[in-house]
Amino acid sequence: MLPTERAEPMCAVVLAAAVEELRIPYYTRDPAFMAELAALRAKVERSPFEQYTLERGERWPHDHQLAEVPVQALRLGSVGLAAYPAEVFTRIGLEVKHFSPAPFTWVVTLANADASTYVPTTDQAERGAYGAHPVLSRWLCADAGRRLADAAQVLLWRLWPA
Repeated sequence: MLPTERAEPMCAVVLAAAVEELRIPYYTRDPAFMAELAALRAKVERSPFEQYTLERGERWPHDHQLAEVPVQALRLGSVGLAAYPAEVFTRIGLEVKHFSPAPFTWVVTLANADASTYVPTTDQAERGAYGAHPVLSRWLCADAGRRLADAAQVLLWRLWPA
C-alpha cells in the first residue's frame, strides 16, 4: 500500500511564513585567484574551459560588494520548508533538517530568485570542491552556506514556538 493511500486529511492546519533578506558578501578575488588568472593569461593555447575561466574571472564585477539573499521559511501543518535562491550543498540541507523543530522538513533550492550559483559548506568552499570554484560556480563568500543555514533554522523556530 502506498503512503498516499494511508494519508489522512489535515485538520486545523497551521499556516505561517517568514522571510529574511541576508546581506552576504560576494566572493572577492584574492591573490591566489589573480595568480590563477595570470597563469591562464600567459598560456599560448587554452582549452575552452580555461578561456571561459579567464574571461569570467577578469570580468567579475562583484569584488567587495554585498548580495541580497532572501531566505524563506514556510509552515504547512507539520511540514516545514526552508527555501534558498541558490543550490545549497546537501550537507547544509541535512543540517537544517536535523535541527528543525518541524516533524518533516524540506529544503527547497533555486526558489524565487535568479541566482544560479552553488553554495557549498565553508570547508568545501575553501578546498575548491566541485561546485565551489569562485566566480564560475560559487559567487558568494566561503561562509555563505553557514549564514544561510543559520537563518533558515532561526526562521523555522519562529514558526514553531515552544
